[in-house]
Amino acid sequence: MPDATPRDRVFLEGLETATIIGVHAHERHAPQRVLVDVELACDASRAAAKDDLNEAINYDTLAKSVQRHVEALQPRLLETLGDELARRLLAEFHAPWVRLRLVKPGVVPAARAVGVVIERGVRPSGGGGS
Repeated sequence: MPDATPRDRVFLEGLETATIIGVHAHERHAPQRVLVDVELACDASRAAAKDDLNEAINYDTLAKSVQRHVEALQPRLLETLGDELARRLLAEFHAPWVRLRLVKPGVVPAARAVGVVIERGVRPSGGGGS
């Protein structure tokens, strides 16, 4: 019996967003840059067969959704931002799995960036990726 789990994925890499985020008082006064990588499981076969954007996950729609959610959430922790964003994307795009990498550049002076990786849902088997 063939595996029905989608192995296809769409992704966004290094999407620039900004939000109020952080636990320290000085972090709550102005938005900080947050870079977001998104990997979202999907079944691209119908879109490929029809060569039709209406059957695909539109990258621009995905990017705007991520930016809108990040700007609106304003949590204290990057982990909270990742968890909430993952849940919203799974529901909005009817995806079985999502992987997010959220990065706050320049927060730790000795490091280029800090961040978290959040995965939610049922991870597709095969199909490449990390």
